[in-house]
Formats: sequence, structure tokens, C-alpha cells
Amino acid sequence: MSAAETYACFNKHGKRNGHYFSAMHLYDCGVWIGYLAPERHGERFRNLPSFNELKTNSKRYQDAYPPTIPGKVTEGRREAICRACFTEQPATIELMEISFTPRNKLVIMRLDGTDKDGMFCILVPQPNDRSLAGLQPYRPYEIINDGRGYDLVNNFCLLVLRNKSQHLGLLETANEVLTNQAPSIPETEESTERTNSISPIPSHILSDMALPAVAQPIPSVGSSIAIPVPIPEPQPMPSPMPSVVFTEHTIRVPETNGNNKRPAPQDDDQNGPPLKRHDGEVTPVSKRTTQLPATPISTETTVIPPNRDLVASQSQRVRIIWNQVIDDTEYEYIHTMYECDGFKGLQRLLAEDSEHEPEAAQLLAEARLWRFAFQLPGARKKVTTLRTESEVGFERLQDLLAKSSALEADLRLQIDLQLTILK
Repeated sequence: MSAAETYACFNKHGKRNGHYFSAMHLYDCGVWIGYLAPERHGERFRNLPSFNELKTNSKRYQDAYPPTIPGKVTEGRREAICRACFTEQPATIELMEISFTPRNKLVIMRLDGTDKDGMFCILVPQPNDRSLAGLQPYRPYEIINDGRGYDLVNNFCLLVLRNKSQHLGLLETANEVLTNQAPSIPETEESTERTNSISPIPSHILSDMALPAVAQPIPSVGSSIAIPVPIPEPQPMPSPMPSVVFTEHTIRVPETNGNNKRPAPQDDDQNGPPLKRHDGEVTPVSKRTTQLPATPISTETTVIPPNRDLVASQSQRVRIIWNQVIDDTEYEYIHTMYECDGFKGLQRLLAEDSEHEPEAAQLLAEARLWRFAFQLPGARKKVTTLRTESEVGFERLQDLLAKSSALEADLRLQIDLQLTILK
């Protein structure tokens, strides 16, 4: 999507539930459409691959097939809102999960009105947008381009609660986040490049930065005088704003023969006006400094580094595995980094998983140390040990994975964190 585009609504029927009748409009926009009834998974909608064909492509690692979400299907209703029309028509849209492979699932939306076994589209989770506190964006999966779902063209977006245990519901959270918020687009590589570029200082900022008064008279022709300008105390400024640095210069006005014309610069003159240092010593500077603007203000640009947080598509491929042997039976508990709302969220999920296994539950209750062992491609095996209350340590583990280029370079790579819990 280009920078000028905003999110659009695919409800073209003008009705509150019109999103459920939008199969043809989404199809015209390149979105994949399939049949939800199990006996129709092998049927094609128009010229699109069937749902079973997508499954086969996934097993063979052949395009096209959608990005999946690790884990088993969660029963029950999931609610979403349309990002484009929520402020004008605050209605919820029902979503559901279906199985795609034995260990992976998809989030889908029905598109055939009240027919629960009619047509549907697949929704792809998008990178977390920090402006959407508590909300997770999804966009419809497209079969155009390479069909892998990572480079989408459509500008439709649905929002769901990022954490089901949030104290605020979907509508309350959306009202709090989206009210009075201008439409925006997700962060892309193109927008990241724009973020890294530095904008000039706005005029209203410069007008507030009045230069200190100088008591010295204006130098006459042929004179040389150093005008000291005190360096102000640094003021805290937002990171995107270039900082303003006041420096001390020596201003030398060249002598003239009375015609008041500035002499043309000579090519063999390698030295411009001398620069007076704070210790009083005058040192020559390159003649390029003679072309500085008259104002004694220079700007130092601050480049904003790209966001290195684990995005949704990456955190879904980081699996946390805890094995526990009880009475000669090995129990395996698996969650993805995407499912965990921080370190406490992981502990809560494991506690829920093991509530019917007293020994495992007891170990979790008495846990003192958590060891995560993993190995990135081409690197040594690494073991990170955290204390039960070490939320910062878990965040550092996430940062370590985000800074690695492995997940970004190989979109099919999965990293397993083998967890060992010690009392």
C-alpha cells in the first residue's frame, strides 16, 4: 500500500451486517475465497485454488498457501471490528478458527450471509502497531502476487483484542484507541524508510529558539572579532526532532578596495575563515565552511533505527516447549511467543495447561529458575536463565531473537526454545 492510501471498508451494502455479504467484492480485489463446508473443501471458487489445494501446497512448501498460526483451534466466538468504518458504524464482526494442519490453524470470516457453511476468507495477522494499544490487526489473505500472504495489496483491516484476558472489551478498547484518531496504514518497509529520513525543523520550533543577545558591536570592514555564543543547557526533545547545537565561530570580514564587492573565491585557497576553539586557539578549516549560511545555527540529524521488535509473523514461529515426565509418561506443553503476553503470560498459560497434572502444577508453583535453550542458524547453542519474576529478562530474550536476521531471512524457519524449570 502506498503512503497516500488509508484503510477501506469492504461493506458495500450499506447495512450493519453487510460485511458478511462481501464475497464478490473481496474476490474482485484479489482476496482468496473458499467454501467452509468440509465436503466442499475440494471445490474451487471461480478460478481460485480450493482449500484442499492450499493445504497440499503447504505440505509441499509450494506457493500459494497462507501464513498459519501455531496451536490448536480455540472453540468459541471471536469478535472483530472493521478499522475503516468503526467510528461511523460501531458493529462487531464474528470470526472463527479452523484447523489447517495438525499443529496449525487459521482465523477466518464467513462471507455468505447467514449460511454458516458458505463462503469464507482467511485473515492474516499483521505486525503489531504500537498505536493500536491492546488491538491486533488482521487483513484478508490474497492469492495474487506470490500467494504467500506477506505482501498484501488490499487495504482492508479488521481488529481483534490482542489479549483475551484484557479488562476492557473490544468495543471499549476500540473506542479508546480509535476515537479521534486519523486513519493510518501499517508499517511497511517503504514507510520505515520514510521514518528514517529526517525532516527539517519546523519554523515554529526555530522561532521559539531565540538566539542570546550579543553585546559586541557589528564588526567593521577589515576587522576580525570572535562573537562568543553560550552553549545552552540541552533540552529534552523527541527523538524524531533534530537537535540544535550552538557553536562559537570567528567571523572574518574580508577587506575591500572600496567598491563594496566581495572578492571571488580562489581555487588554490585551501583555507577558509579560521575557527576559534573554546581554548582560544585558532585553527584553519576547509574552505567548504565559507559556504555555511549566515545563521550560526547548525543541525545534527538523528536517524531513528528501524523497529526491531518481534512482529506477529515472526513471534508465531518461535515455539516454547516444556517437557515433563510423570509416571513414565512424557507431557509436552507448547506455546508460541505470539501467544504469551510477556513472561507472566507464559507462566499463566503453563499453569492452565498443567492444572490437571498435580506434579507439573507443583513444579510451576515452586519454580525459581527458568532456562531457555535454543540455537540460531550458524550460531552456538545458547542458554538463557531467568528468575520467576524477571520480566525484563524475558524481554531481553525477545530482543535477542528480534535482532537476529534468521527469522526475517527465512520465512519458514521455526525456532524452538526448550524450557527447563528448576525449583
